[in-house]
Amino acid sequence: MRTTISVTLALLILFSVALNLHSLPKHPILQSQWQSNQYLIEQYLRFQPSNRIDTLVIGSSLTNRLDFNKTANCIYKLSLSGDGSLTALMVAMKAAITPKNIWVEINVPERDINDGLIKDSSGYLKSLPAFQIENRPLNLVLDSFHYLKSKFRSENVIKKKSVESNSNSDINSDIRLKAIALQTKSYGKEIQSNILQDRMNEFLNLVNQLESRGAIVGFFEMPTYPGLTESPKAVQVREAFKKVFPKHKFISAGELSNGLTVRTADGVHLQNDEANVVAANFDSYLRTNCN
Repeated sequence: MRTTISVTLALLILFSVALNLHSLPKHPILQSQWQSNQYLIEQYLRFQPSNRIDTLVIGSSLTNRLDFNKTANCIYKLSLSGDGSLTALMVAMKAAITPKNIWVEINVPERDINDGLIKDSSGYLKSLPAFQIENRPLNLVLDSFHYLKSKFRSENVIKKKSVESNSNSDINSDIRLKAIALQTKSYGKEIQSNILQDRMNEFLNLVNQLESRGAIVGFFEMPTYPGLTESPKAVQVREAFKKVFPKHKFISAGELSNGLTVRTADGVHLQNDEANVVAANFDSYLRTNCN
């Protein structure tokens, strides 16, 4: 038993030393949506005390399309794909330091707090490199493979791929229209009133706690396909937030899409060029001194 423990500790130490010597990628390749969300949470909880974050922008995969790197270096985007703002708010509660400003996406409030994801992403062991999600052996192998693959490509091919990935031409028209039809059907139904009320109570509780720590909390609605903006679900959600938080700043989808004809990739997720315009519009509302 002692030998096993000694060998395990020795291997962990060697692995940790190797990680410190190895140049890790800024954006690691991960195996799943769960792991990508876990990485965002781990990064926030781990680096927030030593890297001043003035503004925290939280939400779902809708917000994940926004890129604030061009406007400020002290904004952290905690946008959890397949999850929502309640989980991110709970993460903010667990952080050692509360940011000055917190912006909360309202689009999918029915998603409850994901306790399992938060448990997987937090704890004392996460301070050790060997236990961080991006340093799992398979993820490191994927990163190495991705790096080698990019090395073997010519520079022109990489640039061509980059241009194509940021254009709208790669979105199949038929698939896009079918996706919009599905979203239209979904947004045509209101969220069950008891479920929405429970979630709004959770939002109120978390926001009150964060504000008691000095945070200034505001809300925003991500732009969606024009027909969805005034759908029964969208109107219900918008009115619920304005009723529960009447004195808080609210940025409408119209304000964020100012000067833009919104088409979206699937009804709810912005295309890359649209996301750039929305991020630029959002910038004027970010109370930061780090631009």
